[in-house]
Amino acid sequence: MKLTARQSEVLELVCEGLDNAQIAKRLGLAIGTVKEHVSVLHGELHTRSRIQILRTALLTGLYSIPGYQGRPVPWQERVR
Repeated sequence: MKLTARQSEVLELVCEGLDNAQIAKRLGLAIGTVKEHVSVLHGELHTRSRIQILRTALLTGLYSIPGYQGRPVPWQERVR
């Protein structure tokens, strides 16, 4: 999967929890342009929601959480 530099920027900001208006302001884009980039991300990542974008980006290595080293969170430990 090949993302443009701008799509990668939008992906990172989506993963950080910003909404379209916040992303548009941060990158100096129109909201409609951000919506188009998010739509392209959905197509490329085969997702239907922003949380699925985050999940897929984490699983594929397109996004990582700074400082997180794969330690299980407490609820995962109880499930095992």
